[in-house]
Amino acid sequence: MPAIPQRLTAVLTFKSGSAKGRQSIRVVMEKPNAETTEVWSGSMLAEAPDRGQNFVLRFQQTFDLEGLYWFHVHADDELMTSIPLRLLYTRQSVGTQS
Repeated sequence: MPAIPQRLTAVLTFKSGSAKGRQSIRVVMEKPNAETTEVWSGSMLAEAPDRGQNFVLRFQQTFDLEGLYWFHVHADDELMTSIPLRLLYTRQSVGTQS
């Protein structure tokens, strides 16, 4: 499969809950072959149980394998959630009919 660059947008929403202080946030992409790459990192300040923070991530990623990709979201070193993205590659031929 040829490498396919694609622009992605992800929205992450956090509530502080019992967390206090600065938290590092990172998103790690896991390819279908289990290879991982960090695609985004940042931080948030957890102030009070009813407070939160939203992140709108816009980034470009190149996909070179068909299959299921996972985007794992970590706060500090704790896995918070995982977002799936299934990529299916279909070849199409364009031609004229007689």
